[in-house]
Amino acid sequence: MTMVGPQMSMTMLGLGTGKGMVGKDFSNLCDAVGNGTCNSLKGAAFQTVDTGTTPGVGAGAGVGLKAVIAGQVSQMIFVGCMVAFGSAGPDLMDLCDVAGKAYVATLGMATLASQHPLVFAGVAAIVPGSIQVPAAAIGGMITAEGLKVAFMGKNWPDFADVVSDCYSKALLLATGQLTITGSPTATPTSPGAGVGQGTMS
Repeated sequence: MTMVGPQMSMTMLGLGTGKGMVGKDFSNLCDAVGNGTCNSLKGAAFQTVDTGTTPGVGAGAGVGLKAVIAGQVSQMIFVGCMVAFGSAGPDLMDLCDVAGKAYVATLGMATLASQHPLVFAGVAAIVPGSIQVPAAAIGGMITAEGLKVAFMGKNWPDFADVVSDCYSKALLLATGQLTITGSPTATPTSPGAGVGQGTMS
């Protein structure tokens, strides 16, 4: 699995359609948010705390980030929109809900890969707070994707900024688990511990 912009867009579109959101503009918004978000998150680094058998060099593999709650992300976006726009239209909460749920679903599909210099067999846990993608990086990508489809209403830049800020903050809560496999460099000792580095895609 991996984070794919069109898949996130389709998730948003499906969720929104279920709430009565239809039309070309909504489809373009989904494309911009989905593609921009995934493009900005791919390659993001993380740190791990490792437990298992040492000493040796291992590689970690896993799928999906956890601990980011869709309802919390949705509420963050809603509050951010209220601050940015000063009022809430009848569909705003539904739009925020769609953006939050699609984001969490997308994080759940992330491919995780890591390297571990001490633990060659065991488990790596991603350290919450170690995945840092600036809001400006996410927002820049989302805005750029919107320009590609001529999606540039008067509130679009502000909405893109709010979504990217909330996505960036929510990512700081994320954790995940990878399985470490590798080869020993000396007589194995268990239990052992170490730290690792990885990236998501």
